[in-house]
Amino acid sequence: MTRRTFLGASAALAASAALPATGVRADPRVARVRAGSPAWPGPADWEGLNRLVGGTLSPVAMPDLADAAIRKLVADPFWIGEHPALTQSSGWLDAWRSAPSRYVVAARSAQDVAQAVRFARAHNLRLVVRGGGHSYLGQSNAPDSLMVWTRRMDEIAVHDAFRPKGSSAAPVRAVSVGSRSQFEDMNRAITEHRLRPVVDRVFGFDEAAEAYRYYESAKPFGKVVISVA
Repeated sequence: MTRRTFLGASAALAASAALPATGVRADPRVARVRAGSPAWPGPADWEGLNRLVGGTLSPVAMPDLADAAIRKLVADPFWIGEHPALTQSSGWLDAWRSAPSRYVVAARSAQDVAQAVRFARAHNLRLVVRGGGHSYLGQSNAPDSLMVWTRRMDEIAVHDAFRPKGSSAAPVRAVSVGSRSQFEDMNRAITEHRLRPVVDRVFGFDEAAEAYRYYESAKPFGKVVISVA
């Protein structure tokens, strides 16, 4: 069983310092600002954002797909996950096509994410969020956008008494992990300790609609699996 054959809680269904003043705030009701337009942020604006996010901002560059060695690497999903210009899917017919963002913030903290969101809001830029480029609905890439890349947020923290913000539930022991660690370290631990996931129920591929309805019912305890065998 691979991660694409089960429905997890994270994939089943489709305060930091203020930004310095960089001009008039764009009207959110109008179309997003595109590169080349007079409202597109200038070099000084991008440099200001780069300072706020600790030097993690950079332009997005496509690898040379004319290179035979690069074309071979594109078949490796883990290699794709390391390149912010690439996505795991090239798009959907008559829906969207994969297109790289203009700039990427390789966020290492929630503060970096907050600064990127504030910058995009202030300049009326399209904002996309990417982990490993797995959004098959095209939500992790867009032309002339600012990308928040969470792949470098790999901190692991153990909490003796964790309670979600705003919750009145009793605190519990918990572990919080970053996006990359969440998958790679989890799989490594599963392999080393011979752990097995808790599976609530397995559906056949022809029962996919029923599987989604069952998952939405909030009754499952564990994974809801769709078998493709």
